[in-house]
Amino acid sequence: MNHKKSENNETMPSKSGVESKKKRKKQEKKQSGFNPLLAIILLILFAFVFFLPQISSFIRDFQNNNTTSKTPTNSGTLSCYLVKNMTDIDYTVETEFSYENDQLKRTTTTTEYALAAATSDKQVLLDKESSCQRLAATLSNTTGMSANCRLEEDKQTIIQTIDYAQLDLSYITDHIAEFEGFYPEYELNEDIDTIQTSMEQAGYTCTDTQR
Repeated sequence: MNHKKSENNETMPSKSGVESKKKRKKQEKKQSGFNPLLAIILLILFAFVFFLPQISSFIRDFQNNNTTSKTPTNSGTLSCYLVKNMTDIDYTVETEFSYENDQLKRTTTTTEYALAAATSDKQVLLDKESSCQRLAATLSNTTGMSANCRLEEDKQTIIQTIDYAQLDLSYITDHIAEFEGFYPEYELNEDIDTIQTSMEQAGYTCTDTQR
């Protein structure tokens, strides 16, 4: 009886051995198991490498477009006008700024004076016409500036033109008192956007027509 009992004890596995086997099996399952997170990361890396040429081309095109849009290439005419109503006379001023590559080249200012509704005295129009004629005579001796005058039944018009590339500034400075307040306010190649901002701040309404 004792001998059989000892044989049974020798063939039964120990408790610690069973637990050791279970741990090994769990570790083997973990090592051989599928990791979805790792698979997703690998898939993203593969896609990035595969599409890298297209991504690089897109970035270059985007940078080139931004650089091109900042290059001043616009040419056209900026028109700004202002209307004022006074006691005896109403007048409208419109200036056209001709520019190339966003830089000022020439201005044409048309000022039209008209009698107010409550006024019938035309003397104010006659005075404007006389002033314009004196200015036109003075400007005939210089280059880059000119004035044209027109008197009608109920209005008087002055058209003043400045070609900033042709201005004779020395003559203008010497005869400034004869110009009836007409003087170049801007400079050749001045930025057209800056001009528009200053005109609108002064109360003018501006329209930019590019060609």
